[in-house]
Amino acid sequence: MRPNEMRKRAERCVNFNGLMNDKCRAGVEYDSVRAAPDQIAAVGARHGLPCFEDGCGSCAQQRFPTEAERAQREKELLEFLGFMHTARVAIRKHAGYTGKKPSHDMRGTVECPKCRARLGYSVSSYNGHIWGRCETPNCLMWME
Repeated sequence: MRPNEMRKRAERCVNFNGLMNDKCRAGVEYDSVRAAPDQIAAVGARHGLPCFEDGCGSCAQQRFPTEAERAQREKELLEFLGFMHTARVAIRKHAGYTGKKPSHDMRGTVECPKCRARLGYSVSSYNGHIWGRCETPNCLMWME
């Protein structure tokens, strides 16, 4: 992950859990702290929520990660990306995938590089993207 992508992740409140949810992890409803459009424009914010360092508005539950938390998160993300890369290499080899768009969907299992359990995968015939999921809860899982 590039440093600017890491920084973007760090600019979020620790309670932010995505706008597909109505409330953050602290139970605050996003709509209750969302700034009005004119207020957003007045301060030049990208976001109308206090969940982001460059947002606007206020929230009593707002807390941004410390430098130590940021460093730990970066370490975890880089470790995950390493395991994912290793898994993708094993998947491509197992499926005989050469990088060209396959003529049909491919599915199978390989050994998870993180926990050594089974990691199921599928390769899309539409665009060649790989989806992977380990059978161990909270282990590797991704979709491209």
